[in-house]
Amino acid sequence: MSNPNQNNNKVEEIVPVKAVNLYDGVNMKILIDDAVVRYFKKTGLEEDFTYTDIKLLLGTIACALALLAQFYPHPFPNNKVILILCAIGYFTCTGILQYIASVKVKETIFFSKQINKIGGIVLSSSLPKYEDKYTLTLSFRTPPDQAVVLTKSISSWFDSDGYLREDLLAKDLKNLRKSNPKKTKKVM
Repeated sequence: MSNPNQNNNKVEEIVPVKAVNLYDGVNMKILIDDAVVRYFKKTGLEEDFTYTDIKLLLGTIACALALLAQFYPHPFPNNKVILILCAIGYFTCTGILQYIASVKVKETIFFSKQINKIGGIVLSSSLPKYEDKYTLTLSFRTPPDQAVVLTKSISSWFDSDGYLREDLLAKDLKNLRKSNPKKTKKVM
């Protein structure tokens, strides 16, 4: 039983995120990507899981075809057609999966659902190996050639103890959202 005098308002507690190793660029990129996605979800954007759902469906179909080919009840000479069809289906599914991963999704960390007439927001990030420059690209699904780019050193968002300073990152993300997406613009 809850206390009626207790305030039931949920207060969001900010838990500091610490990088395991300040020299691990991959880990730091993952931490920044997660913080970027959290920030955009807090602004009211809903994530669109269409590509994820398609990839899961294709992966399930490919696994089912592999299981059918392996455990079909008839011996080899009698199931030759089934094996060929399962192999063709399997390679078709994995080919489509590879196309989605390398052409459609690439380095995208967030797809938002439709926003009014402008389409959804697409966030892509990159951090080249042995570099400290993190690049975040905010673009729209329609038209896809309009984008705003933020390139900044990851050291500006981490303190000396390895904690991610989400307040500094949020300030940069707020400036990124306010930028004009009509042309490609670099925010430093």
